[in-house]
Amino acid sequence: MGASCPKRPLFQSKKFAPCCRAICAVYFVATVPWRVAFCPQFTFDPEFQWFITLDLLCTIFFSFETFQLLTKWSGISLASSILPTMHDPTEQQKIDGLSNSMLNCRQKETRLAWCNLLLFFTSTAPLEYLAMLLSKVDIVNYVMMNRLLLLFYLPKYLSNVARRYIKSSGVQRTWLLFFTMGMTAHLCACCFYYVAFQEAMNGVTTTWPEAAGIYAVDNTNAEPVLTKMTSASEAYITSLYWACVTM
Repeated sequence: MGASCPKRPLFQSKKFAPCCRAICAVYFVATVPWRVAFCPQFTFDPEFQWFITLDLLCTIFFSFETFQLLTKWSGISLASSILPTMHDPTEQQKIDGLSNSMLNCRQKETRLAWCNLLLFFTSTAPLEYLAMLLSKVDIVNYVMMNRLLLLFYLPKYLSNVARRYIKSSGVQRTWLLFFTMGMTAHLCACCFYYVAFQEAMNGVTTTWPEAAGIYAVDNTNAEPVLTKMTSASEAYITSLYWACVTM
């Protein structure tokens, strides 16, 4: 019997990693705008233990991914640094036909890889824990908005999952189209409601959520006072409806 191949760590599994990347990215892209718009009181309280737990799990996974990328591209950068610059090729490279353009392409590839690593780190950095350490719990929702940069990676992640589990290219495109429409409606619902609520708190009378009965604001005082508020789920469903109707 031949020697069995060593098992890969779970995070490096070809079946596990693509799904986790897509799920974690969708989770952050979907929940962060929702929390900013419909749950502005979100903090690290036991009341929000599900959010806190899922945030931590996704952060651990993306931290592992960042470490893997850093290890990968550090090795490539080290190998590329051995090569001379495009203005100073060695005689042996001239003999071997290694042109300056090839060296330049390798350098550009390395720079793009490091830029990609920087963007990925920025989009997955757990800044909310920094805000907690600085006792700035009231801005936790806002510092988490760096996770929206995962939108740049989401199409690739979803395409990888679709190609793995859906054989028909037509079904793949249809599934991605409907997902894109749903995510767009979700983001529009969060943005529409957030803008309207902020306008109401700044003294604008009769915003559309107020007209729909989602909340009521008393503008008789010097500063607007929120006198009525429905549940976050009801506010979100109403906002999502209007986002879909007006898209």
